[in-house]
Amino acid sequence: MAMGNFEAVMPASLVSATEAPSPFDDMSKKLEPVLPAVGNPETKALPAANKSGKLEAELPPLNSECESPASGEEEKRKKEVRPTPLDASSGSLAFFDGTIRLYVSYTCPYAQRPWIARNYKGLQNTIELIALDLQDRPSWFKDIHPPNKVPALEHNNQVVGESLDLVKYIDAHFEGPPLLPDDSSKREYAEELLSYSNTYNKNVLGSFASKGKPEDDAGPSLDFVETSLSKYSDGPFFLGQFSMVDIIYITITALAHLVLVDVKKYDITTGRPNLAKWIEELDKMQAYVDTKPVAQDMLDLIKKKFLGK
Repeated sequence: MAMGNFEAVMPASLVSATEAPSPFDDMSKKLEPVLPAVGNPETKALPAANKSGKLEAELPPLNSECESPASGEEEKRKKEVRPTPLDASSGSLAFFDGTIRLYVSYTCPYAQRPWIARNYKGLQNTIELIALDLQDRPSWFKDIHPPNKVPALEHNNQVVGESLDLVKYIDAHFEGPPLLPDDSSKREYAEELLSYSNTYNKNVLGSFASKGKPEDDAGPSLDFVETSLSKYSDGPFFLGQFSMVDIIYITITALAHLVLVDVKKYDITTGRPNLAKWIEELDKMQAYVDTKPVAQDMLDLIKKKFLGK
């Protein structure tokens, strides 16, 4: 399963060569918008998308993201103590000693996904969080995970990666609240939404540095989400109740909500009440709040790396 007019060019280190195109792709590539089939949420005529679930980003870490959080954020994160990121000077760990480890970066929206899944299922004491400094990452990490990118999970004498795959893996291999409902129709709809998420990411992230209007670049994809969130009336989430679909969509959506207001003066929730309510409800979930990056640092990162500011 997969996740889902960008005129600025991106650092090559921000994406795996095996991933589907995204605004975190090679600096030599330019991306064109792919518009979704917006309309009846019952439709299955979603745009074709890569179904490998492989679209990870290796975002450069921000300075002092844990030491100087924005006002009020430290209090919100009081239930999650973030370990200091490991760098090239950090000694290697005792790999495959039975410890289950989730490797993340605090500034990567893709690594944020399995972290949310871990927290939601109450696995904080089962899966140890290991943060890496991606600008100065430990050499030993590549030895155990040759792609040398996050997220990655060390479990059962192997290291597995790719964010959607990891969300599914954590859901299948560990106890805790399920991340998909039993209802077969909802599961089928989840497959459709997850397949489109790769395209969604491309369009929404691409709007950050596009010279076009965000309502043209990102608007159709955001409208698709708005419509999709209206399919079920038994809750504010995509499938009614919280699921892995919400995990996959929220990290990029939250980044867009932050960046587009600041850069383009475009509030993605305006005229989209379902989207606004969805974000509001997720912001009440500690499992998600504990994984959120520091807002100002993420803005600084996007402006510096993507907009040249």
